[in-house]
Amino acid sequence: MLPAELMPLLWLAFHWQAEHGETLTITGADDTIYPIGGIHQAGYAWDLRIHDIHAPAQLASWLLVQLKAIDKNYKVQYGDPGHLDHIHVAWEGSSRFVYNP
Repeated sequence: MLPAELMPLLWLAFHWQAEHGETLTITGADDTIYPIGGIHQAGYAWDLRIHDIHAPAQLASWLLVQLKAIDKNYKVQYGDPGHLDHIHVAWEGSSRFVYNP
């Protein structure tokens, strides 16, 4: 079952595709490559593939604005060490996990 916090990201992905013709692909969710007890395994963090995205920095900024308007607990990272080849999106409003992007 998908966490409710993922739904705005899915809606925004469809919106981005309709506006820009670029498909957003979620590549990291609750799979086993992330630390046990971490935010990804808890289902509150997702990574977006960017190799098919023309302007990933613009997309990351747009996602941040859109998601923060929904809930201040969203975080979007791109361009810093560790987030050069993908956009990391997380909802940090739960104390049920240990934060580890």
